[in-house]
Amino acid sequence: MGSAGPQTSRSACCFFVCPYIALAFGCLLVLFGAWPAHLYSRFTPVYMDITCKAQPAKVKSIINRDGLTIVLNSSTSCDNPNPYTVEMTSLQGGKVYMGKDMTEVASVTEIPRSTLPASGTGSIHTIVTVKPSGDMIGSLLGIAGQVPIYMENKMQLVIDIGFFFGKFSVKKEVHKHCGLNVQMLSFEGPKHGPLVCASSFEQLILPPVGEQPQDGQMHLSADSVGGKELEEGTRARNIGLGLAMGIGFGVGSVLL
Repeated sequence: MGSAGPQTSRSACCFFVCPYIALAFGCLLVLFGAWPAHLYSRFTPVYMDITCKAQPAKVKSIINRDGLTIVLNSSTSCDNPNPYTVEMTSLQGGKVYMGKDMTEVASVTEIPRSTLPASGTGSIHTIVTVKPSGDMIGSLLGIAGQVPIYMENKMQLVIDIGFFFGKFSVKKEVHKHCGLNVQMLSFEGPKHGPLVCASSFEQLILPPVGEQPQDGQMHLSADSVGGKELEEGTRARNIGLGLAMGIGFGVGSVLL
């Protein structure tokens, strides 16, 4: 008889307190479910096209005991509309060609690791060092000679996102073919035309020296990223965020 009092008191206390605890947990779970719901809307679609534009290149000539060296520094500005950071890393093997017959003269020497911030703009820089042959130097030093330089840039696009119970990860090679005309001998010193890029050398039309830069744009589209990878990313988003929403809204609603 003496122990019935405390048990009755605890039962009465739980009768009044437990519903409030369940209500608090229910509210927290509903709020937890609201966050993945927000992320689901934010990551739909899972990938949007990245738009890039080549910036004016900088060409510098160096003459020393080793002969003529041409250093080309180019920059590409990219707008990333996606709500996550995209990284661009350099791959080896990009070639550099000179002349209409596209004689191989060098390789791309440096493409520093670039980061395209979420919903922002980033730049991809390329540094190329060219040592022309004797015949090519003769063309470069012609009175009005304009010699085309073609560059093959090989990069890797990297995306890595976590969706609670799922993950979207992509590593995709991106090849960019660029070129410009160079005129080393003129009254104003070395000059060059606008840098232009395309998906292949066959599609390149190099503007002459002195022409204003074109407003051409390149797109890293969903097709270039890969349909299979995007399907897997969409599935990871649906499963990962769907489970999180189900736990938050489902269990939270029961407790409420």
